[in-house]
Amino acid sequence: MKKTFLFGFLAAVCFSACKKGQDGIDSNNSKEEGLVTVVGLPAGTPVSKFIGSSGGSISSIDGRLTIEVPAGAFTTDQQITVQPISNNGPHGVNNAYRITPHNVQFTKPVKITFSYSENDVSNSAPGFLGISYQDEQGIWQAKRATTVDTTTKTISTLTRHFSDWNVFRGLEMTPEDTVIETGKFVKLNVYVAGEDLFVPIPLEGEDLVMPLPAPKEIPEKYVKTWIKSGDGTLSPHGNSAIYSAPNMEPTRNPVSVSAELNIPGKGKLYLVSNITIVSNEAVIVKAAAGPGSGSYVLTKAPQAIYDAAKNVTHISVHDAEGDAQNSKRIELIFKGNVADTLGWNYNNDVELTYTVKVNGVNTVYKSVWSNINGWHDSPGGVYLAAFGNKGEYIIGTFSAGKAGYQNGLETFTSVSGMFKIKRL
Repeated sequence: MKKTFLFGFLAAVCFSACKKGQDGIDSNNSKEEGLVTVVGLPAGTPVSKFIGSSGGSISSIDGRLTIEVPAGAFTTDQQITVQPISNNGPHGVNNAYRITPHNVQFTKPVKITFSYSENDVSNSAPGFLGISYQDEQGIWQAKRATTVDTTTKTISTLTRHFSDWNVFRGLEMTPEDTVIETGKFVKLNVYVAGEDLFVPIPLEGEDLVMPLPAPKEIPEKYVKTWIKSGDGTLSPHGNSAIYSAPNMEPTRNPVSVSAELNIPGKGKLYLVSNITIVSNEAVIVKAAAGPGSGSYVLTKAPQAIYDAAKNVTHISVHDAEGDAQNSKRIELIFKGNVADTLGWNYNNDVELTYTVKVNGVNTVYKSVWSNINGWHDSPGGVYLAAFGNKGEYIIGTFSAGKAGYQNGLETFTSVSGMFKIKRL
């Protein structure tokens, strides 16, 4: 189903004083300043193609972004290049993309379409996805008119220029999924991408942009209630809540905490965070399909080694019941030693390797997948919740939406889980 949205921050704000934006269209003069960020760095293989006055299309190497140029948009042949880059925009989802050349204005609008996955909206909703570009001042400008197709899982917009582009969540709960120790607590927040509630409003014939400020908590009036499903205690505080874990691992694990929102024009919306409670060293891993699919707890020979010189952590663990014919082993590599979210990057030491042996045959799941255009990092990454000193715990979760495992990694599934391993 397709829906065209104008993303607004209350009607009084949406239609206040305006100025001209880079697209040659009205740009909302918000009371909040847009967030300035550094430009992204290359994070994949670029794709180039010449497109002339007859039009054409080009896609990113991972297939997530497609650009459609209508006939007559270009007066001369243009070499279009799509380069995946790190996504530094507020609430950014997966990679951003640098589309060049930047200094060309089109005589007709060009269509930019992003694909999204269920993982991209697991702590939000498709109707709250947006598209933005980074302007010459380093500010991310949200395109106000977008079309979301929930059947094909795509979001698109029109533009008359190229720049650095991304998809962002206009509304999200953090943390999405996390792991905490028994007896500990975690704070949950609902954030919006602007001055007030981010509301999609149907619009036709408009194409506005709006600067994206730093993320801020949702106004309390839109949060109806907080709901806990499982053991532990929940203390709501308006637009945030504190969940406290029990002193023993609960029978139902993870525990889910939901925020019920009441948004004008959208009705009820539930955002959910799944919280896994652990007491001992373990990695819980789940493969959605393929040999050895299912959820397993790995506890044998846990190791977590931090290389300070390289700022890289290596985690590994086996299943306690494995033998020569049937076994499981997982390895996680990631950079950093503070709480953070890190996207998979096999060129930059952020990797997952899950090896499953069934009846003597090994299957290796990786945080990359492939197609005719080459290898690509999976959507998702590592969420590092806690990084202790030596003798203390490293705790977090991981998710790879496209974990390649067969046919040269062209066959893929989702692999996810959590870890709590003592640092050596």
